[in-house]
Amino acid sequence: MNDIDSYLVDLIGQLEKIRAPISCRQGQALANSIISGTSKDTRLIAWKEKHCNSFPNSSKEPLLGKGYWSEFMKQNSHHVTAKSGIKFDSKRADWCTYQNFDMMYREVYKEMVEGGIASKLMEWTSFNKKGYIAEAEEEAFGMKSEYFLLCPEKLLLLMNFENISRANDGNVGGEKLYELWVNVHNKKQI
Repeated sequence: MNDIDSYLVDLIGQLEKIRAPISCRQGQALANSIISGTSKDTRLIAWKEKHCNSFPNSSKEPLLGKGYWSEFMKQNSHHVTAKSGIKFDSKRADWCTYQNFDMMYREVYKEMVEGGIASKLMEWTSFNKKGYIAEAEEEAFGMKSEYFLLCPEKLLLLMNFENISRANDGNVGGEKLYELWVNVHNKKQI
C-alpha cells in the first residue's frame, strides 16, 4: 500500500491547496476509491481472506477501514496532520479579487453621490480622524479618497459576518480535518 499512501498524501496536499480539507471518513473513502477495481483490491481481498477471521467481507464494509487510516496517519505524520479546520466557501476565493472590490466600491460611491450622501472631489484628498479634510499631512488619517461624506448620518451600513463564524465550519462532533504540512517544522494553515 506504500505507493497508494504516497498518492493519497499528494491528494490531501492538493485538497489543502484548494481549501477542501478531508475528514477521517472521507480519507478512508478516498483510499478505498483509489484501490477499487484494481489489482490492489484483488490482492487485499486475498490477503484478508488468508489472515482475517471475520472475512469474507460484507459488501457494506470498506476494505480499508479505521485500522488502515490509523496506520496511514502514523506512517505519514510528518506530512499529514489532524486538527480542527475551516471549510472555505469556494466562491469566496473566486470573487475576492482587487478588481471586484474596486468595482464594488466605485459603484457604491457613485450611488452615494447620486443619493446626495457624498460628493466627488476634484482630486484625491487626505482626511483626519473626524472625517474632515486634513489641513496638514500630520493630521491625515487613513488613505486618501476622492469622495467627501456630506451626510454621514444618512448612510446606513449593513454587514454580513456569517462567513467568519466557525459555527458552520463543517466539523461534526469534534471531527478533525486533515491537511498537508509544508514541512516538518512549518505547518501551513488551511
